[in-house]
Amino acid sequence: PQARAITTRLRAERRFFHWELEFPAVFADGGFDAVLGNPPWEIRKPSSQEFFAAVDPGYRARGKQDALHHQSEMFREDPALERRWHSYLTDFKNVGNFTRHVFHHQGSADLSNYKLFVEQAHALLRPGGQLGLIVPSALYTDKGSAGLRRLLLGACRWRWLYGFENRDRVFEIHRSFKFAVVIAEKGGATDVVQAAFMR
Repeated sequence: PQARAITTRLRAERRFFHWELEFPAVFADGGFDAVLGNPPWEIRKPSSQEFFAAVDPGYRARGKQDALHHQSEMFREDPALERRWHSYLTDFKNVGNFTRHVFHHQGSADLSNYKLFVEQAHALLRPGGQLGLIVPSALYTDKGSAGLRRLLLGACRWRWLYGFENRDRVFEIHRSFKFAVVIAEKGGATDVVQAAFMR
């Protein structure tokens, strides 16, 4: 009963989504024909500035040592805030531990949402299904993305890799931020990738 209660609470908090249960007919045929998207690009790590700025709007202006001292003062004044902070940190750690057991191509760097989406898109496809995603250029430049590159090269026919700069402000991100359109077919292996950069 205690485990069921915890599971029920977590299910309500996390709103878990089970693809195979939601789309049984799709997975009876092996998966989706296509997965298209522009996944979120945030890195999944705790931010003391984000957390404490919600309590103290001036927190972001503090230097590191001053911020740490101010945290201690806030914890003394409000022990519940300290519990929420530790719960916040624990939540990130738990999600990271869970994710690394489920996703096997994320590398050792910080968890990035786009990387999780690339691997999930691949998992959702039937053999021969196509994925098309807009992702940060980190997919083809960062050491921490090597596992995903191996997946796309060794278990897919990676067809297109088009790298873009944001000079024309297509996205509401800094003009120098680089991103890529990735198109791959699940199955087989990659001999040649059609690529272009600095578009």
